[in-house]
Amino acid sequence: MHLFSKTPANSVSLFEMKQGFRKWKDSSPVVSHEQTSWHRQAFTEWKEMEMRLREEETIKEKLVQEIETARSKGHHILTAFLACIKLLAKRNLAFQGSSDRVDDVKGQGNFLAHVKLIAEFDPNLKVHLKKTGGRGV
Repeated sequence: MHLFSKTPANSVSLFEMKQGFRKWKDSSPVVSHEQTSWHRQAFTEWKEMEMRLREEETIKEKLVQEIETARSKGHHILTAFLACIKLLAKRNLAFQGSSDRVDDVKGQGNFLAHVKLIAEFDPNLKVHLKKTGGRGV
C-alpha cells in the first residue's frame, strides 16, 4: 500500500513488488529503497502529517475554528439586535421607518438607527452591515 507515494505502479522498486521481500539478512534492497527520491518524499510527507496532527493543525481543526468564529460573530450580532429591540420595546417606540436600508438616513426607522449607531463602535456589526448592504438586519 502506498499511503504517501504518488509514483506510478510501474516504477515500484524490487523491495515493494507484489511477492514482497523475504531476504531480511540482506539489507541492500532496503537501503537502496530508502535512497529513492520518492521514498524520501513520502517520508517527508509522513513527518509533516505527524507534526500537523500533533499540533492539531488538520483541516478538521481549521474548519472547527472557522465555524466557531462564525458562530461567535453571529451570536455577537444577534445580541446587538436584541439589545436594540429591548430598548425600543421598553420605550414603546416604533421600529420601522419608510425604508429598510441602513444608508437611508431620512427613511430609516428607530431600529435601523440604533443598529447603525452600535455599528460605529462594533467592528463585527459594521462588517455585517457592509456584507448585507444594509439589508438582512
